[in-house]
Amino acid sequence: MNIKLSEKSTVPKKRYVITALSPFSVRPDGNDNLGVIRDIIAWHGLSQDSEKQLHLISVLQVDPDTGAEFAVNPHDPSNQAVAQAYQRLKTEYSNTLLHIELHGIYNTDSAEQSFDAASKTLSELNDLENSVIDVTAGTKAMTAGLAAAAFASGCPLTYLATPRDSNGEPDFTAKEKKFIFLDSGNLRTQIMRNASEKT
Repeated sequence: MNIKLSEKSTVPKKRYVITALSPFSVRPDGNDNLGVIRDIIAWHGLSQDSEKQLHLISVLQVDPDTGAEFAVNPHDPSNQAVAQAYQRLKTEYSNTLLHIELHGIYNTDSAEQSFDAASKTLSELNDLENSVIDVTAGTKAMTAGLAAAAFASGCPLTYLATPRDSNGEPDFTAKEKKFIFLDSGNLRTQIMRNASEKT
């Protein structure tokens, strides 16, 4: 199989960013997943342009009638941590142009639900050229689902490589983080070409 995955350190800024907000503890020092979300927002300039949108796959959903956020699965205690993180994010960016769309899933340990939510979001946006999926901040299952959606659709995929501390934990406050860009569209084309050559 002659297929190559193209990895680049140059990440183009996009209008629509799809990523995950998974359960975690918000830490006062900022060394948590919200740090990743902040880096994504900053890189793509999402808080400075009203045309840009951050699409969060999470256990939260918005009531279309009232606009209120609610937990998709109220019996899961981790939903409270996600709700607190989301409220903190909204508060931090309340005086900016940041536009956040929530896409609720029932289980953050389901790759299938994350795949479905990301795929549906891409379909509704209908603009692969200006979209990107970032897989950094979710659970491993969410990451798998988001990555599968990127490769299935040809949407570019990014990951924020973060240095680790002496305990092997990611240091989200480190300055020397870097984005990695994967050209999912090119990979998808190669796979399809390879499959057609075999038939």
